[in-house]
Amino acid sequence: MASVSLPSIYPSASLSFQDKCKEQTKFRSSSTSVFFGKEKRPLSVKTKSHGQITMAVAVTASRFDNITMAPPDPILGVSEAFKADTSDLKLNLGVGAYRTEELQPYVLKVVKKAENLMLERGESKEYLPIEGLAAFNKATAELLFGADNPVLHQQRVATIQGLSGTGSLRVAAALIERYFPGAKVLISSPTWGNHKNIFNDARVPWSEYRYYDPKTVGLDFDGMIADIKAAPEGSFVLLHGCAHNPTGIDPTLEQWEKIADVIQEKNHIPFFDVAYQGFASGSLDEDASSVRLFAARGMELLVAQSYSKNLGLYAERVGAINVLCSSADAAVRVKSQMKRIARPMYSNPPVHGARIVANVVGNPDFFNEWKEEMEMMAGRIKSVRQKLYNNLSAKDKSGKDWSFILKQIGMFSFTGLNKAQSDNMTDKWHVYMTKDGRISLAGLSSAKCEYLADAIIDSYHNIRGLMSLWNPHVFTLKLMEKNQNFIVTGGTIVGVTEEIFIVNVYAPGDPGKRKLLWDDLMRVKCRHQGVWVFAGDFNEVRYPEERFNSIFDNRSAMVFNNFIRTGLLEFPLGGKKFTHITDDGEKLSRIDRILVCDKFMNKWPMGKVTALNREYSDHSPMLLSLMDMNFGPTPFRFFSYWLGMEGLDVAVKKALEENCEGVREDTLLATKLGTIKEKIREWRSTEKEKEEKEINEARTRFNLLEETAEWRKLTVKEKDDRLVSKEFIKEWVARKSNELRQRAKVKWSISPFVPDENKLPSPFDIDDPRRDNQILALRNKSIHKSLKANLVEHIERVRTDIVLRSIYGD
Repeated sequence: MASVSLPSIYPSASLSFQDKCKEQTKFRSSSTSVFFGKEKRPLSVKTKSHGQITMAVAVTASRFDNITMAPPDPILGVSEAFKADTSDLKLNLGVGAYRTEELQPYVLKVVKKAENLMLERGESKEYLPIEGLAAFNKATAELLFGADNPVLHQQRVATIQGLSGTGSLRVAAALIERYFPGAKVLISSPTWGNHKNIFNDARVPWSEYRYYDPKTVGLDFDGMIADIKAAPEGSFVLLHGCAHNPTGIDPTLEQWEKIADVIQEKNHIPFFDVAYQGFASGSLDEDASSVRLFAARGMELLVAQSYSKNLGLYAERVGAINVLCSSADAAVRVKSQMKRIARPMYSNPPVHGARIVANVVGNPDFFNEWKEEMEMMAGRIKSVRQKLYNNLSAKDKSGKDWSFILKQIGMFSFTGLNKAQSDNMTDKWHVYMTKDGRISLAGLSSAKCEYLADAIIDSYHNIRGLMSLWNPHVFTLKLMEKNQNFIVTGGTIVGVTEEIFIVNVYAPGDPGKRKLLWDDLMRVKCRHQGVWVFAGDFNEVRYPEERFNSIFDNRSAMVFNNFIRTGLLEFPLGGKKFTHITDDGEKLSRIDRILVCDKFMNKWPMGKVTALNREYSDHSPMLLSLMDMNFGPTPFRFFSYWLGMEGLDVAVKKALEENCEGVREDTLLATKLGTIKEKIREWRSTEKEKEEKEINEARTRFNLLEETAEWRKLTVKEKDDRLVSKEFIKEWVARKSNELRQRAKVKWSISPFVPDENKLPSPFDIDDPRRDNQILALRNKSIHKSLKANLVEHIERVRTDIVLRSIYGD
């Protein structure tokens, strides 16, 4: 075996001659390739002879090394990820392409007929003119504005064929950049993702106007109007002609009128993107009504069209850009400049798709058949939209109103899911969608509506990101750092000299991303000195016994353990062996944990971590307790939702009817209120016992099945019982939500009484702590007045004559 020693200027190496290997080395600023073999002297390659072996050194540094990798397309990248998924459950709701009920691509029958007609004619493949096929341009303008529209008879519309919607928008953007220098384009927020790319590439400045209101999951019309009014005069306003992408939320006819008013007042130029004509409502005329409304007002405007959706010509790239001018002479000049822009951009458009459109629109039989097929496609989308809403409404027990889905139009639905929730849709449910929460209903079948509803409900309620809460009287915030997977909250705690840092963690499912997260957490920890606590869902186990009925990944666990061994410790876990369980109760794991630094462990060595019951989630809440606290007796509290509960009326009436002989008249009301308080307390105690008995029974059944699942697989009946018990617990929690919300809002009075200067003295000042017989309530807050008014109103409904006399006098 022969080996060669390289000159000292190279890194030392011993390389096998027979291997004929090639090694990349770095010398100075260039990359060097080293080859070994028999003597060869290729041109332009310097060689150094070493006996019978020649070393050839070739400079291989690329002139393109400074070009960075482009990010994947957010929409088309969804399809690539979908193809790589091997799950049978997967759904592709990302790309806007129509699918049949069997989720197969659909070629319109009328398109096939038009193509057969073209074959029979034996049409050539010669170049089209720069402006495209004349028959197509005539047909598309008539389809948009209406064949009898005066603007066409007056020849005021300049139309050229474009490369579908994207290419047509790009030509229009170049026209704006060249002949309206400095003019800004207003784009809706949100909008189709490629809009911004197009204007950025054309160097056209743009800004956003409000459109979507996340609170109502509807149109922010007032915000939209305000932003259009505030834009510089003469701006271009990009409007979605119908079926707004991504929201599916369209203005009403009255709102379109108001939008037109404001655009005219500000001398703006409307710019329509019409990608779904006929595909939104099923009617070509109805879906073009917004454009025709503006044209009827005598406004100049731009319109980009696409036939990808309504004729299913996705790959043919057929569309048009139309410019409505104030005169025929202006239209001729505009058309000439659009041709000038198109020539160096793509020279001339493709012919096949344009002929299909011209044949379909120009043949009455084909045209009627096309309208029928459009109605069928639009009808199928409306059907799955309704079925999805029905499933969401029936399955979601939270009371959330899903009716916004029915108010949207077209092939898309804007679910309101955020990025983390959309990630859960993909990671857990194999539903592929864009990260803004948009789903394409055109890619959904009726059979998959129930599955999609389950995915949306789970993602909406169970994936809400990260939140850190603290008591400002105990903890003083000094630092906060955050990213998608953690929140660092740093500050001081009363009685602790050193700063403490609490890290709320939600680790991703991908092992590679988790490793990056561990690195990020260690970098954050190294930047700050103090006491550290890491808590949350780490999505990883440390040892094989921390998984049940699922696969242990040794390499991923080793990386996680290496992260922990950099200075973190763990209290023993109590309460549960596993912290996470799948919905079917089959797979369990310990992926939630609390990790602390040695300083924390030394300061609170008796601390303990308890995994609580999984009643509200598939994860156990984790409780870190450092000492026992006694908060004293619970004060009496009255909640307004009690007014609708059975038995309260009877308790109050009995209290009012009790004999008050011997009580002085001036203290009669206070005595009555004290009696009412005691009777309500007794009634509430009885009701609470009933509720607790029911919920305890449900929890006992649920926890017994949870424990059973940790050592053996549940039977089908046990799985059903577990789900029923869990559902009962969720419903009980929902019934208690009013009380929980009030508890979160109400700070009950225990301090000396401070009178409300805005309130007249009244015998109903039941919030004075100095009185012995009182019902404590919140002072000086609107909720206090509401609670007190409700209580008094309720008492008055069942009052007796003696109370009337006591309150209002004889």
